[in-house]
Order: sequence, then C-alpha cells, then structure tokens
Amino acid sequence: MIREAERQTERKLKVLRTDNAREYIAIDVFLDHEGAVHERSPAYSHESNGLPERLNRTLGTMVRGMLASSNLPLSMWGEAVHTAVYVKNRLPHRAVKTTPYEELHGEKPSIKHLQPFGQKCYVHVLPEQRKAGSKLLPRAKEGRLVGYTSGTDKIYRIYIPSEKRIVESRQVKFASFEENHTEEQQELKEERSTEEEKEKPESVVLPLRSWRRVQ
Repeated sequence: MIREAERQTERKLKVLRTDNAREYIAIDVFLDHEGAVHERSPAYSHESNGLPERLNRTLGTMVRGMLASSNLPLSMWGEAVHTAVYVKNRLPHRAVKTTPYEELHGEKPSIKHLQPFGQKCYVHVLPEQRKAGSKLLPRAKEGRLVGYTSGTDKIYRIYIPSEKRIVESRQVKFASFEENHTEEQQELKEERSTEEEKEKPESVVLPLRSWRRVQ
C-alpha cells in the first residue's frame, strides 16, 4: 500500500502514525529501511487519533444505513464499506477545500454514475456467456448494485441473488428508483394506508336553495 501511494502521488513517506497496536510492530523494519519515522500514540487513547477515529465512525454510520435501506444480507458489509469510502472520497472536505479525489488525481470526480446502494438493476447476458439451447431464455439477470470499480465510472459491481455471487459489468440497466421494503414493512405500510382511508371524512352533498333571477 505504501509503495502504491508513493508511486501514484510521486511523494515519499516521511511519517507513519499508528495507535500502537501489535499488528503494526512488524512494519518497523520496513520503515527503518525506508528512513521513515513511526509515531505511536498511547494505547487505548482514541482521542490521540481523533481524525481517523471520527472517519471510522462516519463510515460505520454510512454502512449501517446502506445495509438497512437496501435489505441486503449482512455478508455484503465489505462491499458496503468499499462503496461508502468511494462516495466519501467524492464529497467536499473542508481540510482540502475540494474533494479527496480531486486532491489526489488533480481533476473533478464524476458523480453522474452513482446509484443508491442496493438499487435493483438488470445485467445483460453477453452472447459468450449464453449456454447452448438458451435462445428463449432471458437476456438479462436481475441484480442489486453493491459497488463500483476503481479507475473507471463505467463498470459496476452487481450482486446476483439467484446465483449468490458478484459480477462486474458495464452493460447494466437500472430500474426506476424505489424504496426497498421487507415483507413486514410492506404489510405495515398497507395497514397504515387502509387506516388512513377509513379516517377520511365521507363527502356530504348539500342541497342548494332554488333561486329566481330578479328583473
């Protein structure tokens, strides 16, 4: 990760700050070889790492909301975290006065391809993927959006519930936006609408008095 960051930004790592966790001890050899400084904050002192701790909390809140609103299985939490970071990097940030994406790449990010997490969609089945004798079978598979591919805004990561797997495709047709309700939520919604219909006052017809035109 450090090598990739240095190559992409053309900058050398000078200081790496960690929370003094044991998993970071092994990196000391690498940092000494590179001439970088390893700063350690006191153990169990979350306030010493306020910025990353707050970011983790923000991402956690985003992920919980995304999973709850999409009704996707909790096993999709990894995809939700990746998508939350993807969107977060394209939002304005006061520390850089632009967006993290623009600060790193030097260009404004495109957001026109973004869709709600878990949005229903249909993935085109390519001719090379069709089995023999499938001429009358559907040419698309129903799926749910779970992420994007880094480096491009044309390829989506789609979860296919019928196959319980994730595919990457650029030939995706999204359904019109709609809220994803569970069966219990849908029943509750129908009950509320029925109660509202009963509470509506019945229309009353008031007879008009006869009138005569005055000459």
